[in-house]
Amino acid sequence: MGMIARAVSLACSSAFAGISTPGYGQPNYSYSTFERDYSSDFCREQAPGAFQSGGWTNVHASGQPSLSFAGDKGELAGLVICLSRSWTQSVVVIFVTGGESDAATNARDQLAAYMKRWS
Repeated sequence: MGMIARAVSLACSSAFAGISTPGYGQPNYSYSTFERDYSSDFCREQAPGAFQSGGWTNVHASGQPSLSFAGDKGELAGLVICLSRSWTQSVVVIFVTGGESDAATNARDQLAAYMKRWS
C-alpha cells in the first residue's frame, strides 16, 4: 500500500507543480479510486479518451515514469493515475481540483464513468 501512496504523491506533485491556488479558502477538489480488471497499460491507453470525451484540453502524459495523464477544463485541473495491481488488474485514481460548488465532483464522476466502461 505504501508504494501506491508514493506513486500517487509523485504523480500529483509532478502534474500539479505549476498550479497555484488563491490565498483564500480551500480549493474545491474531488478524488476517487477503484480497481478494474484491465492492465495499467490499457488504463493509460484509455485515459486520454476519458479526458477528451469530457471536453478537457491540454491532455498530456504526466510523471516520471508516466503513470498518469493530466488535463485542463476551464477552472478545473484533472489527473488520472493508472497503477498496476497485477498483470490483469489496475487501480485507477482520479483527482480533480478547482471550479465552483460541485464542479470538481461532477468532472471526477464523468472521468470515472468513462474509465469504468471496460473490465
